Amino acid sequence: MTTMKAEASFSHITPFVFDEENYQFWAVKMKTYLKALDLWKIVEKDYDISPLPNNPTMTWIKSHQERKTKAY
Repeated sequence: MTTMKAEASFSHITPFVFDEENYQFWAVKMKTYLKALDLWKIVEKDYDISPLPNNPTMTWIKSHQERKTKAY
């Protein structure tokens, strides 16, 4: 018997397309989709990207750059 692992990867799920019907339903699905990808905070007004600390590591620099890219 073969056991398959379920992958929780939302990057392979395409966003929902608004077909000009049932806006409220579409909006809830999109909000859920963006929250699952940790992108909803960008939609909110007060999204703030804190500055890098002194002597940041390469990981911090990469993470900071990704957050800046998502914000714009």
